[in-house]
Amino acid sequence: MPYTHYTIDERNALQSMIGMGLHKDTISVILGKDLSSVYRELNRNSSEGIYTGREAQYEAENRRREAKDRPKMEE
Repeated sequence: MPYTHYTIDERNALQSMIGMGLHKDTISVILGKDLSSVYRELNRNSSEGIYTGREAQYEAENRRREAKDRPKMEE
């Protein structure tokens, strides 16, 4: 399964499915993401045990913006 970042739509869907009480393995199948990716997303972007798609997107964008550029490898 190739790695892709979560989109805002996927984050909102994740928020809805968590709210409906779906199990994380079911959510991973529906979203087409690895189970560990769902757990990481929830752990990284939950605040006080509550996951909000909009807040998660905001935090992810901030992390990307603040990340340092890595130097390219020499050939």
